[in-house]
Amino acid sequence: MPVKEGWLTTAEAAEVLGLSQGTVKLAITRGTLKARKVSRINMITPEDLAEYRREHLGKQGWDKRRDAGYQPDPKRKARRERAQARQQQPVQPAENKE
Repeated sequence: MPVKEGWLTTAEAAEVLGLSQGTVKLAITRGTLKARKVSRINMITPEDLAEYRREHLGKQGWDKRRDAGYQPDPKRKARRERAQARQQQPVQPAENKE
């Protein structure tokens, strides 16, 4: 089957979607992104890519983080800052009771 004009490889699809190539390959493996094998290379049509973007992206905050007025959850931010502070505290040596 010859490669048709406009079809994308997994690397090109990842670049268009703003995802890693591994994430695109995982979506193909799971069946959430349709692709056709052409000589060991997964090829994706622009229509299938648009369908994947419409149905699957944005459900876990992917598009929300890119919006101009996006503000992260303050509880999550505070929890992350507390965890980082705990990691940066120096470890005190134990006292010797001899």
